[in-house]
Amino acid sequence: MGLFNMSKLREAVAGAADAVQGAAGAVSEAVKEGKAPDIKLPDIKVPDIQLPNVKLPDVLNNGGDAEVLVSLAADEVSSTDALRIYYYLMSADGELHESELERFNDICNEYGMSDATKKEQLSAELNAKLLEHASSISPLVSAMACVDAALYAPSALGEGESPITARLLLWNMLAIAFADDTFDDSERELINHIANRFGVSETILLEMQDCLMTMADIEREERWVKTSNRPYLTIESVVNELEVRKAAVYESIQSLIAL
Repeated sequence: MGLFNMSKLREAVAGAADAVQGAAGAVSEAVKEGKAPDIKLPDIKVPDIQLPNVKLPDVLNNGGDAEVLVSLAADEVSSTDALRIYYYLMSADGELHESELERFNDICNEYGMSDATKKEQLSAELNAKLLEHASSISPLVSAMACVDAALYAPSALGEGESPITARLLLWNMLAIAFADDTFDDSERELINHIANRFGVSETILLEMQDCLMTMADIEREERWVKTSNRPYLTIESVVNELEVRKAAVYESIQSLIAL
């Protein structure tokens, strides 16, 4: 799964609902003609969302920059700092693979940084920071130190820039971590470190992980059914049901991130 922002989530939910409504009409017509078989699908559990009251700590800043304190709430970071944190997450295991660099390039594009020179400058800056905080204990220690530096001395928002909430930041970090179908200990430790920094509970993180895994299961089933040799109406009925479930998961994700 890719990264999300709230407008994309709303569009995804609305789009899935529209697609299901349109397809349902076609299936209904097919049923009237006696062509659509009765399909029983395996249940895919969408997790129940129980949101605790969360008290978020104040964001500290080294220089007492009033503009930063006004621009960013206690549970927000700038998109520039979010990009830094995503890069540190990818570096937490001590290696930056080509696939991860390509992923970071895509993330930069999604965040409006499409200029190649600016991306190269940012990468060079972040590599220098990792070297500056290099640890003989573990690359994870270096990544955590760099993350703390970004969080405790936050960048001010640029003109027209939207802040990234703590929960959206954590969701995107989980999406990046799960992108290669693995979630190693260094990624888990860094994400938990940031969650603790913002006061986001382990319960919320586990629910986010459940949503990611549920969505991955749905997408795998969707890919499989679309390549199967089943009759068209059977495939269409299954896909429509999967779209309903996908929309429900998107709703759960939106609730987790927004509240």
